[in-house]
Amino acid sequence: MGNAKVKKKKLNIFVKILIWFLAILVTLVGAFLIYSAFYYRATPRALSYLESTSTVLVERNGDYITYSPKNEEDKNNKGFIFYPGGKVEPEAYSSILHRLADDGLTVIMYKPFLNYAILNINAADPIFGNHKEITSWYIGGHSLGGSSAAFYADGHGDKIDGLILFGSYSTKDLTHYSFKSLSITGSNDKILNWGNYEKNKKNLPNLTEVSIEGGNHSFFGDYGHQRNDGEPSITIEEQENQIATAIAAFI
Repeated sequence: MGNAKVKKKKLNIFVKILIWFLAILVTLVGAFLIYSAFYYRATPRALSYLESTSTVLVERNGDYITYSPKNEEDKNNKGFIFYPGGKVEPEAYSSILHRLADDGLTVIMYKPFLNYAILNINAADPIFGNHKEITSWYIGGHSLGGSSAAFYADGHGDKIDGLILFGSYSTKDLTHYSFKSLSITGSNDKILNWGNYEKNKKNLPNLTEVSIEGGNHSFFGDYGHQRNDGEPSITIEEQENQIATAIAAFI
């Protein structure tokens, strides 16, 4: 009888602990979902670039949006897999990605769950097999999306020719890979942790750095002014032009 009471007491303690654990878990999940519900939305200007033109084909397929040269003679057989920044509506990057496609690059953007690419860093996996025409691959992204792309590059470095980061850095040491890296920053970026950026530069192989004078964090996409970001001294069009020029020279 005594053993039965002890077992019952232990069971009650276990049940209480389990209930507390589940309550904490539900609270944390709920808080994260509420936090994720408030995100930066694409501007009408950015959304206008979701339409195909005479030179660029825009296609939506599930969790991906593809921007590609419409005419065969304009394609350079190079592909860029793009991960959006955290808490930013992916469509906010349509203007710059549309511009890159107009320059001959096929761009596939992943639309992450809750706008966090870090939740599925392997989203690039199916893209390679779906685009056999691409002979040279690059992967990258903006801010947290760039860091997520760097995580993917670690372990898949044999698949890519380059890593392209917008206002971002890699906490993974990638120097044992042979691919090259491009880091584009804005001089007025107040969101990027510059201390961490400088500390982690050593993780990027064959690094090319490009600083956009007067550019900021928000202008790597088109979603309005991000809270606490620096004020730009150039237009978003000027920043996009410099991004496109840097990528064209890099690839």
